[in-house]
Amino acid sequence: MAEALLTANELDAQRQTAGFDQIALDQAARRCFDNGALKDNGEESSAVIEEFFSVEANADQHPSKPPPQQSSEPGPS
Repeated sequence: MAEALLTANELDAQRQTAGFDQIALDQAARRCFDNGALKDNGEESSAVIEEFFSVEANADQHPSKPPPQQSSEPGPS
């Protein structure tokens, strides 16, 4: 555990020396998520799911059961 912390601190120091600003990156990411067109709410979730995973489109591509095969032999009477 101590070795992992030491490695993380060294990496942080290297990034700061190179001009990497994690706080500014986190703030920019939050702003992007806040401005996102798709917000996670119950009203829109089902519409989004249906758009990407429609039952009809998936049924054509991946049938859940193989089609029944017809036998050339007569069945029991």
